[in-house]
Amino acid sequence: MDATVKSVIGARSAREGKIRSSYVNANDLFYKDVSRIDELIPVLINQLEETINDLEATEMPGKVLEASEILLKAIAESTSVHLSDRIASVHQGVIQPLMDSDSNKYQVLPWIVEPENLTALQKHHKLIVRFGLEKCQPNDTTVSLALLPQMQQIADLILDGLRTSLESIHSSEKYVQKYSHFEEVRSTLLKVHMAVEDYEGAGALAEKYVDFNILVSLCYKLKDMHRLESYFEKYGHLGFCEFTFDWYVQHEKTKELIETFSLSKYQAKLETYMQKNDSLAWHHYVLTGQYSKASGILANLATKQESSVANKKFLLNLTKLARLAGAERMVEETLEAPQIRDGVNKELEIIRFQDELPDKCLEVMGFDRMTMRVLSISEIIDAYTIEDVEPDSDNYMQALKVSDCLPSEELKMEKRYGFGTSLKFCSRFNFSFNSLSKYCMIMLRVQKA
Repeated sequence: MDATVKSVIGARSAREGKIRSSYVNANDLFYKDVSRIDELIPVLINQLEETINDLEATEMPGKVLEASEILLKAIAESTSVHLSDRIASVHQGVIQPLMDSDSNKYQVLPWIVEPENLTALQKHHKLIVRFGLEKCQPNDTTVSLALLPQMQQIADLILDGLRTSLESIHSSEKYVQKYSHFEEVRSTLLKVHMAVEDYEGAGALAEKYVDFNILVSLCYKLKDMHRLESYFEKYGHLGFCEFTFDWYVQHEKTKELIETFSLSKYQAKLETYMQKNDSLAWHHYVLTGQYSKASGILANLATKQESSVANKKFLLNLTKLARLAGAERMVEETLEAPQIRDGVNKELEIIRFQDELPDKCLEVMGFDRMTMRVLSISEIIDAYTIEDVEPDSDNYMQALKVSDCLPSEELKMEKRYGFGTSLKFCSRFNFSFNSLSKYCMIMLRVQKA
């Protein structure tokens, strides 16, 4: 500590150009201006970093513990009884009126989080982990158990100072930017506590400074549903419930989200949340036995699916399964139910035609069977009758059948006329007796159309 004070006074004298009397030592000068105690923090932490690099690994945790004790004691004494009346007076007469003002223009910046001190304290928080906790011997828990509360105190000092500063500008246009910085610092600090398995400290700080991400992460990590439910009640008015559901989705834990909350007392909240996410809602409705709703959502998802024919086929089959599963409950089937069923069957029939496209046709069209997108009826007909592939009566018969799926007679006539004309004038057609009969059938249906 004496070395730190001496270093502070030396730097102060050089900066202010003052010559120190030989009758006054560094300690006398330092404690004469105790209100400038904040100058001690960065110097002490920098000296720790310099000193610790010369130590053996086994000595590092003890040194960090010692430095942390000195640092925290110095900060505590700076707001001791000798300054408490003065600080209270300033807070009551100046700071509080500013914080309560609707048009406050001035930001209160506690000395503990002034830029240089904030940087130093954040560094010390990291040093406790790097040279303290990580260097502790596995069989020696005494030092590590002493370091964890020190980490918590450092984090608390930082976040308390930043929150005080933030609250002083609650009506200012700078608030959003400053709040974003507060969230960033809070997240960085508390994630460190989670990483070193200081779950008690992380939870306490997350509750005090309202970090939903840490609270949900902690409950998930510890599999503590009771604790999570208590947060639902405590922070429900702040949107904690929806945040929790979002957390599960963002962390790709949707299966656990559905299984954990669909049959819980938060089922109604989850159902409300699901209204904006159909890709999850169907699973929820299946689990809660609402098969008709699940079937409708799956049918809608299948209709929107265009990027993958395999996914579309999967969704259509799930739609049919959901309807079958709920058949016993559908005593009074709605008027649109048969329409949905017929629509699903028709879509599956179209996909079947796409699945049966010959490899040669797909190759010429530039499609990969495994990653193929959903083709329109017109595109499937074009693929079967593409001119760059040797004409085949089976392909043209398939094209003819696919054309039956077109939504109007006008479109059917137009498409059949197109490939019928192409077939009629194709000199490369290799007629066998079988293909000739198919050719006649094709042309007959084309002419009728």
